Amino acid sequence: MPRGCSPMNGKLTSSILYVDRERLLEILKSIYTLTKVKITIYDARHQIILAYPAENSCFCQLVRSRELSRCFASDEYGFSLCENSNHFVSYNCHAGLIEVVAPLKQNDETIGYIMFGQMLPDEDVAACIHKLQSRFDYLVEDRRTLCEAISRLPVRNDEEIHAAIQLMEVCISYLLSNRILFTEKGQLVERLNDYIDAHLSEEITPELLCSYFGMRRTTFYTVSQKALGCGVMSYIRRRRIEAAKAMLKTQNLPIAEIASRVGFNDYNYFLRVFKKQVGMSCNAYRRALIREHSEHND
Repeated sequence: MPRGCSPMNGKLTSSILYVDRERLLEILKSIYTLTKVKITIYDARHQIILAYPAENSCFCQLVRSRELSRCFASDEYGFSLCENSNHFVSYNCHAGLIEVVAPLKQNDETIGYIMFGQMLPDEDVAACIHKLQSRFDYLVEDRRTLCEAISRLPVRNDEEIHAAIQLMEVCISYLLSNRILFTEKGQLVERLNDYIDAHLSEEITPELLCSYFGMRRTTFYTVSQKALGCGVMSYIRRRRIEAAKAMLKTQNLPIAEIASRVGFNDYNYFLRVFKKQVGMSCNAYRRALIREHSEHND
């Protein structure tokens, strides 16, 4: 491992979920435009990643102001149903609203959840509204505030909910296949090392690496920074110098040729980078190796 870079245990664990937030928000907005139903993305630990709209409905804000723990318990109930069934589930929260939740799965591992809801069933809406008004009347001093909040809740029938579920299934497939949401289960550092070693004498650009890892540039920089503890291009330079050190030790090649073999087209730049990283020039390093070998044989 090059000095100055320290990966997190050499790998990214499956507990880390990477998100292209800009693209994800754009998709959630589009879904909301069609459905007018709040949609939320959670990680595998049931923590909110992103939601649109960001705020809960007026009614849910009122309920959460006094019954937040019960709201959380309802969410956990939904997650448990989803985990047991391993697919979309529809249920009623403690306030009586319809919620739908589905797992986000990558390689048979649940990496998160998608939830939409805060909906009223269209069956006997008047009776449902009356029940909510009576149940939560204590939340407000002015009953009109509660009635207004309830009236803003979306009302959906079974057919509309089923259509929304199908739309979410397409959305999940798109999110995962386009790596808008993903976990890097494999050892990213090892994969990067393999790529560098295979292309050591060639130019390695961020564009090539993004294509190799199947990530957008900003996402790749975030992921690699977390894994390497330094910028990816700095890491590549350090690994090239490590390869040069190995060649100086094992091969009697001209230094200029070694520079070319490890991907430095500018010989003088290679000399500067080598001295900065190793603390001595190439010639001094080679002499030190020869001296060490001679002393060892003696």
